[in-house]
Amino acid sequence: MPLVHALTRQKDAWSPRQRRHLSAIAEFNCTLTHLPGKKNPVADALSRIEINAVQLGLDYNQLAKEQQQDPETTAVRTAITAIQWKDVPLGDSNISILCDVSTGRPRPWIPSSLRRHVFNLIHGLSHPSRRATTQLLTQKFIWHKISRDAGNWVRSCVPCQKSKVHRHTETGPGAFHQPQRRFAHIHVDVVGPLPMDIVTCSPLSIAPPDGQKPSPWPTQHLLHAPPPCCQVGSPDSAFLNTSPPTVAQPSHRIYGPPWDS
Repeated sequence: MPLVHALTRQKDAWSPRQRRHLSAIAEFNCTLTHLPGKKNPVADALSRIEINAVQLGLDYNQLAKEQQQDPETTAVRTAITAIQWKDVPLGDSNISILCDVSTGRPRPWIPSSLRRHVFNLIHGLSHPSRRATTQLLTQKFIWHKISRDAGNWVRSCVPCQKSKVHRHTETGPGAFHQPQRRFAHIHVDVVGPLPMDIVTCSPLSIAPPDGQKPSPWPTQHLLHAPPPCCQVGSPDSAFLNTSPPTVAQPSHRIYGPPWDS
């Protein structure tokens, strides 16, 4: 309908871009006719709400058949409890459903095969909390350990986990081991290359982790004298800023045994 109205409108109120689009559409030799929804079932069906959003209720005829086949229902009838069991007829038919009438309101007994389906009918409407879901279930239905089953199913409900935050978890601070002695852990990096007029083209920079100022050491002196940190002993570990970055190697591969004090 909007396209038919745009092509047949006498007053020109369109932008230049809309005029170009309408001109391109009008070049085709076709007839545009508006069809209402009753005469256009395809478009009417595709524009409707998805049918899977509608939940079907509990089938009491199926419930009566499941009660007859469930061995737990037979044991419930003969058990000595404070619950008052009664076969409540289903409408005008000859089918009856086992219900609890001790609360003044018939509550059907749900066999194990239909318990999850009944839970989805109650909890799937608005996804209430565990306590609210248990209260809604116990008001209308009954089975053994209904509160435990409702709590477990609510905790495992995927839509509830996506939309509800039950506990905010925060990452604690990392555990950093304090060094037992100075210069036990150092960072080594090569500075440069520097201009060729300087004798030391690529000095070695050594930074201890205790926040002290990095110490440069000429690479040409490494074979004759150890760096300042090695004068107090060989470090336990040294990290080199190479490619790939941050490669750890044992200290004896870097400084060698002659530097150990």
